[in-house]
Amino acid sequence: MKKETWLTSLLLVFLWGLAAFVLDNEFLLPGPFDVVQSMIEHLNRPDFFSILYSTTCRTLIGCLVSLICGSMLGVLCGNCPRVKSFFEPVHQLIKTIPNITYILIVLIWLGQERSVSVIVFCILFPVFYGQFLVRTELILKQIQDLFVVYPVSLKERWLKVQIPMLLPELFSSLKTGIGMGFKVCVMAEILGQVGIGIGRQMNIGRLNLNLASVFGWTLWLILVSVLLQKTVDFVQKLTYRK
Repeated sequence: MKKETWLTSLLLVFLWGLAAFVLDNEFLLPGPFDVVQSMIEHLNRPDFFSILYSTTCRTLIGCLVSLICGSMLGVLCGNCPRVKSFFEPVHQLIKTIPNITYILIVLIWLGQERSVSVIVFCILFPVFYGQFLVRTELILKQIQDLFVVYPVSLKERWLKVQIPMLLPELFSSLKTGIGMGFKVCVMAEILGQVGIGIGRQMNIGRLNLNLASVFGWTLWLILVSVLLQKTVDFVQKLTYRK
């Protein structure tokens, strides 16, 4: 982590602690030490890892499935204008639907436990589709003159040009999707009142007016999200190293 990042983080923690000291009301704003103590209590729970595992699995399932479907359709539409024209009204419709509508409808259709990953998919899919569509169209504009001078087969165009040029977009989209996916997942867990998950624990903290617990679970969520994003960075470096 860069020096500037550490300094910014320390400054934010200091301002947080100062604000908590001035308010002097843990029900409104718990201090950093109260939140750390709450996180230690979470860690000592026998079901702690089950809670993290449930939320992480729901997020990754929805994120990966939406990334696969969105990227494939985006690349297809980028290469085939007719397919893009056919799908564009659907894409515009999907983009304009509020996220809360997806959550409520899917919860009614599928119930509590099965709906969370589907909700993550519904919200992330149009994001991934739009990113890969734009990226594919940009790549084709950059290389279309090259293919006129040096004609190659469609297979070689895909394997040797488009896919390598789309790999950075794939890793970037995956990192973005992980961050967004956790936000959507927790929101869906709270509204759906699932049996186990970080969203459920945050909702329990809210009902008990225990903001330290809510902050603590939020920090655990951030730590897991950052860890997964760093893992994606590591895999990306290994891919390019090969």
